[in-house]
Amino acid sequence: TRKESSAASDVYKRQLIVACCNNNGIGKNNSLPWELKTDIAYFKKITTFTTNPVLKNVVIMGRKTWESIPEKYRPLENRINIVLTRNQNYKIHKNALVCSNLDHSMDVIDTIPNSNKNNIFVIGGESVYSETIKHKNINKIYLTKIYDNYKCDRFFPAIPSNLVLTAVSKFIEERGVYYRNLVYVNKLNNTNVNTWKNNEEMQYIHCLKNILDTGYEKHDRTGVGTISSFGNMFKYDLNDTFPLLTTKKMWVRAIFEELKFYLSGKTDNNI
Repeated sequence: TRKESSAASDVYKRQLIVACCNNNGIGKNNSLPWELKTDIAYFKKITTFTTNPVLKNVVIMGRKTWESIPEKYRPLENRINIVLTRNQNYKIHKNALVCSNLDHSMDVIDTIPNSNKNNIFVIGGESVYSETIKHKNINKIYLTKIYDNYKCDRFFPAIPSNLVLTAVSKFIEERGVYYRNLVYVNKLNNTNVNTWKNNEEMQYIHCLKNILDTGYEKHDRTGVGTISSFGNMFKYDLNDTFPLLTTKKMWVRAIFEELKFYLSGKTDNNI
């Protein structure tokens, strides 16, 4: 019987990489519900990149994830492939390894001289993600967020509060599907973690704070009064998306009408 946690498991940090849709779905019938070649290229880039060409990154996956990869692409090239299964007689490609669980895989990685122990990636499926995301040595999550709904039977677990969002890409569109690449970092294992903020929308928050702190207060007949600030300006980049305040509920039609109002340069709101 294996001990609950090995020395290697307590030392080596690991990353998760995953793509999920709006309801956190990651797969159906042991396959991806979407076909996004750009995201596949991103997956390959992240899991193969290393600053030391002598070392190879490690990808760890469950048996079903391994079997979901087309045979011609197995094992994933330029990476050390480890497949988790309780069946130690499981027949596998000669260039891949079989381990019984995550702790066992860390012990095996410890014995491989050319393994990049700083770049260990867990790539699925659901149960392996769920176990890894709770481990104290989870370091990062590379999450492709697909802004669409798909019928799935496998799902990505909720992200714990110790993993904070640190990076968000611009929107990527492929075949009518929009998605972004997000990065979460474990703040308990890393120092000086900078949480991502939507700086464009923060202009609104900063303006409100400025009004409350330094605004001109004027009394009126209602007895309520107003606090004003003049000369403020917000700048937005409309190449990627349009501004949407997340600090309060917004009526979608009103968003577009106000955008048209500003773009037209008119001083009335009868558009």
